[in-house]
Amino acid sequence: MTDNKPQLAIYDNNCATNDPCAICGQRTDPEVGPELFLAGTWQLVCYDCGRQYDPELMAQLQTERQEFYNELAASWGKVAPQVKLVD
Repeated sequence: MTDNKPQLAIYDNNCATNDPCAICGQRTDPEVGPELFLAGTWQLVCYDCGRQYDPELMAQLQTERQEFYNELAASWGKVAPQVKLVD
């Protein structure tokens, strides 16, 4: 039996675009910094598909985004808001 589950990955996104999700076509609203992509591509994946196909990776993405925001805020002498991508 073949597993048709899409393989997802976290990459550092260096441009905020409005590309649709590579899986479902839904709007993605990506940000600069860690984001969710189809593995081996720069095709964005929405958080709904991320939660459906790889909840553990979504938890990792939440952690990485929080670390990214913390570092960015600290460089400005501020406190970063909390990132909430998963329950």
